[in-house]
Amino acid sequence: MSGYKSFVQFVCVGLIATAVQYVLLVWLVRQFGMPGTLASALGFACSALLNYALNRRFSFASDRPHSEALPRFMVVAGSGLALNTVVFWCMQAAFASHILISQVVATAVVLVWNFLLHQRWTFAKTG
Repeated sequence: MSGYKSFVQFVCVGLIATAVQYVLLVWLVRQFGMPGTLASALGFACSALLNYALNRRFSFASDRPHSEALPRFMVVAGSGLALNTVVFWCMQAAFASHILISQVVATAVVLVWNFLLHQRWTFAKTG
């Protein structure tokens, strides 16, 4: 699959997973008064498995066995979660920006990070 087509599909899958994350972020903050950084991290974690399944099948058409791809995905997701949390926190601490603005910036940074790692490592063709 071409890099451009993979990226477009990755973005589409990401929009679905991101919608799940954003809904959880807003819900956890409004419903439970949870701090934004924690709510953002929990939303990110909850959308990870959906993201894995859709990206494996649609974005990268990977033939890598789940026993290899899923642990790799979790490493990338963990690094993405850490990056998301740091960027979100920095936006809050440095600019006192609204939680959704902070999340949009964090999402953009993590989008590029995750695509490159998933394409070149997580779902790279075997053999």
